[in-house]
Amino acid sequence: MMKGITNLCKFLPIAIAMIVGAPSLYAQITEADQSQGERLELDKELTHFGEDWSYQDVQTPYEMFGIHRLLNNPGSMQSTRDDDPEPVWEDGFEDPDLWIIDGPDGFGPENGFSITDQTSGNITWFWDTPIMSESGGNYAVFQNGDPNNPATVLQAGPHTLTYSESIDISEIGAPALQFNQFGARFFELQAAQVSEDGGNTWTTIGDNYDIEPLTGAGGSAFPNPMLRSYDIFPHIGQDTDEIMIRFIWDNDPDHPNPDLFYVSYGWFIDDVAILETPANNLEMEATFYPPLSYATPQVHLPVDTFGFSCIIENNGGAARTGVEVNVLIANIDTDPPTIVHQQLVVLDTFQAGTDSLVAFPDLFSPDLEVGNYLIEYSVGVPDERELNPSNTFEQHSFVVTEDLFAKGPPDVTDFTLGLTREDDNWYWGNMYYISPDASEEDRTLHSIDLAFFPSNADYQPGDGALLYILEYVPEGPVMDFGSLNADNETPPTFHDDFEPVAAYFIQTEELQNAGAGQLFSIGGENLVDPNTFQPLDDVVVMNPGKLYGAIVQHEGNALFQAYTVDAQYGISVGILHTVGSQGSFQYFGGFTDVSAPIVRMRVGDIENTTGSVLREAIPLDVYPNPTADILNIDFEMDAPSQLDITVYDITGKVVMHSKVDGHQTNNIQYDVSSLETGNYYIQIAAEDGLRVSRFIIAR
Repeated sequence: MMKGITNLCKFLPIAIAMIVGAPSLYAQITEADQSQGERLELDKELTHFGEDWSYQDVQTPYEMFGIHRLLNNPGSMQSTRDDDPEPVWEDGFEDPDLWIIDGPDGFGPENGFSITDQTSGNITWFWDTPIMSESGGNYAVFQNGDPNNPATVLQAGPHTLTYSESIDISEIGAPALQFNQFGARFFELQAAQVSEDGGNTWTTIGDNYDIEPLTGAGGSAFPNPMLRSYDIFPHIGQDTDEIMIRFIWDNDPDHPNPDLFYVSYGWFIDDVAILETPANNLEMEATFYPPLSYATPQVHLPVDTFGFSCIIENNGGAARTGVEVNVLIANIDTDPPTIVHQQLVVLDTFQAGTDSLVAFPDLFSPDLEVGNYLIEYSVGVPDERELNPSNTFEQHSFVVTEDLFAKGPPDVTDFTLGLTREDDNWYWGNMYYISPDASEEDRTLHSIDLAFFPSNADYQPGDGALLYILEYVPEGPVMDFGSLNADNETPPTFHDDFEPVAAYFIQTEELQNAGAGQLFSIGGENLVDPNTFQPLDDVVVMNPGKLYGAIVQHEGNALFQAYTVDAQYGISVGILHTVGSQGSFQYFGGFTDVSAPIVRMRVGDIENTTGSVLREAIPLDVYPNPTADILNIDFEMDAPSQLDITVYDITGKVVMHSKVDGHQTNNIQYDVSSLETGNYYIQIAAEDGLRVSRFIIAR
């Protein structure tokens, strides 16, 4: 049902699915075409770092019921209508023998479905709380081992829970399956299915893919309990009088390596019923996140004009009239929240079993105070109750800051999610738009904040990365990835659409000092010339009305890039370039399964830099350049010193390394004949500072 409008999501600036990691597990995402924008989904490996992670329960009534409902329509908050029809069949698992439990060969008591009345203790490896269903007593629960306990077997799917008898639906015209659930999603399929032929073939009528996965970076558990209702009638023949039902848990069926997707937090089910489709069942199906960045400095925000759109569904059994679709922005630092912008679209008639794309007519230029804000979309009919009010609204956060650009919550400085891709070179970072009206101080690049993870237990000698500050030459604030991809043999640092303005070597020592997943800062005063790697004459003052990218480049899977999944960007806000499996260069940004990497940018007076890594860069002359074998290195040195000499290739990979004890002269002849043709950087670290230069091998 509703495939027509839903398929428009890939043409809308709406990112619905998010792929995230879990403890000590890996996942892969295959290459796929993203239609219009020629966005290429890349082979990636994701991992979740750390064991101490948990979810946060909903904290405020506004997050539970929606700002608009509480302030304008409190009568619609009840979970069901007074005149909802009585079930034609219902079961609360009182007789477990009526249910058939099945799974792969070898599944045991810690894997698969079971029926229990347990109220405390380790119900699953993650939960010690049962489902709080109205009927109480028995309920069904799915569990699948403990990913933190090697002694526990993790079992791939599918696992099924099937009602053993056929159910008569001949007396109702539009049957629906309704049940209560509790638990949380990881990546897996949690679905309900029906069969018209006695269980020979099964059709999925609904699943939990619309619920955000629970990870260390976001997501939450299902409400306890959460009422689910799936229409059956669109999936069966008009003359069908009997059906069978089942619940199924399985690995992600579309994943190229489903054996890796076998973990579940637990899925609880109770109070299963079949009834006439409830008349009132409006849902907010998908929404657009309009900000260019999760966090934006106040002076740069007004040029980030917001536009709003959403997709709503009428999953009820009756047409609705006077359907109101709202979008609002509220400052949530006040109590109650202060609405700073609001729009309303009214649908005269909204037919049952259909969906609708709603585009709000007005744009919003957010001239806002520093603080925390929510964007809320909601759908409803005044003074009428919906089957599940929690499905009638969606909320997105953003922050107005004094000086920080970030793609995720700026108060988070310790991360648990990292991403890498084997055998390829990464150019990955975020794009930030500089207001045409910003003063010079507000355009001064104060610092860059980043976070990484080691590919091994700890950072190893030679682990490192290159940071580039790039100006996007065409006018902003949105990148034209179509033209960028037109020349897909040119990496972004050298593409005509990018002008490198500064660079920086991130070294192993800095990564070790920061620690895995910890945010660290590179001060703007430490950036160097991107072509010579000599000190800049002055700090970087960015041009007004331009996009700037803070782009990290590193080789293969030497590092994991920390990332956030808190915002679902629908427009190009970042950039990634890799060398694909066929040797071609690939780019993407925005509309991604992974929202954005942790590469933040702070603007403001450079003298206020605190906590940044400070290294003194000293000039270094190399010749001949290009060279084929011997590189002469000239530099000034006041006293004998131990020298640490490192050569990096263009991706930041260490290709040569040596140490010289007690060096006393200002010249070194360095043999680079083993290097292949290409561009390289040589770095000499001495007691009096750091020297870096770029050279070319040509034969």
